[in-house]
Amino acid sequence: MQSAPQHLSVLFALALLAPSSAQGQEGAPARDGHLAPLTDIGPVLPEDEDSWRLMRFLPGESSDTITLRHQDENFLVENTTIQASARTAFIAYQGSGPYTGTTLRNCIVKVEPGTLPLDRSYWAIRGYDMVDTTLERVEITGFGKVTRKHDEGHGIYFNVAGALTIEHCDIHHNGGQALQLVNRPKESVLPRAAAAGAITVRHTSFRENGFNPDRGGFQVSIFGTGQDIVLEDVEILAGLDGTTFPGDLTGGALLIEPEGFDPRRPEKPVWWRPERLPADFEAPFGQGRTELTRVRIAHRAPNRPLVQIKSCSELIVRDCEFNGGKIELDHPKKPGRDSGRIVWEGNRGHAAVFVRGRMVGHAEDDFIIEPPAKDDEEQGGRRR
Repeated sequence: MQSAPQHLSVLFALALLAPSSAQGQEGAPARDGHLAPLTDIGPVLPEDEDSWRLMRFLPGESSDTITLRHQDENFLVENTTIQASARTAFIAYQGSGPYTGTTLRNCIVKVEPGTLPLDRSYWAIRGYDMVDTTLERVEITGFGKVTRKHDEGHGIYFNVAGALTIEHCDIHHNGGQALQLVNRPKESVLPRAAAAGAITVRHTSFRENGFNPDRGGFQVSIFGTGQDIVLEDVEILAGLDGTTFPGDLTGGALLIEPEGFDPRRPEKPVWWRPERLPADFEAPFGQGRTELTRVRIAHRAPNRPLVQIKSCSELIVRDCEFNGGKIELDHPKKPGRDSGRIVWEGNRGHAAVFVRGRMVGHAEDDFIIEPPAKDDEEQGGRRR
């Protein structure tokens, strides 16, 4: 194992921190064991069949089954199967928000075979300026079937402007990304700023997404929204049930990092960079406090990092399991500033861990990295 980078200001004691004995809802095992697969996910069908509804697909090449416009508030769908239309199953239109208090609870969102041309729909759920949004016990499946056309087929795409909670959901077998969250000023009617609230994903499975050649690079992507993040009792899995992937490569699992600013493309601004830079400008963190607890990640053949995270004000990774590929934290070639404090403890699996481009250990090796003091930064990041 290589030594820790000198510029990391490391309180570094590999394998010296005590293994965690925390128990999750599924029961986190001892450190040398494995996290159990999630159960109790997805919708629960009611005993009274008459209380379950069906929302049928709509005809047309650019149709949406559910459409929100004009700052709709407290929209609720529950106990419903939502058949996808050709474009989406659910869309909250760009330029007409914000949309506050949207809830999907105990629903199935799917492409019904035989209802759409080529059995293809582009997105399951897509929304802009989403505030205080909740997905609870929602199953999303069947989007992004591989065809001769450009397909994408993402599960969820939100330009978030406020809190998002995803709990007990099952997002599986979609051709594109399972979840993509952004904070893009160009897509928003709100002032340019970090999104309010927090992103919370609990007891949710993302399985076998990203098999379409038009897919994104990672199953779950959070592009520097400025919010705190909690991922707890979550699994992200690919290539484990015989699903066919392009070139037999399963892509990456989890990305958390800011979107970069390209001065050659001013038409695509980022929230964290003002139009006029002050002389003392320092980029803010892309995310706030980010916690991963009992997250199980396994990709059979990733063609990029299994996990890629950068620019969190604090990053805490505890009692997780990582199998396949490598983990990149604060890669110097990725956009955004480096994270603040990083705590990595009680994890397990088979993956090498890199911090700022240098290997610091493996998944089971504990470490704490403190941010450099101001005088250390002035001395090139090394302690004097």
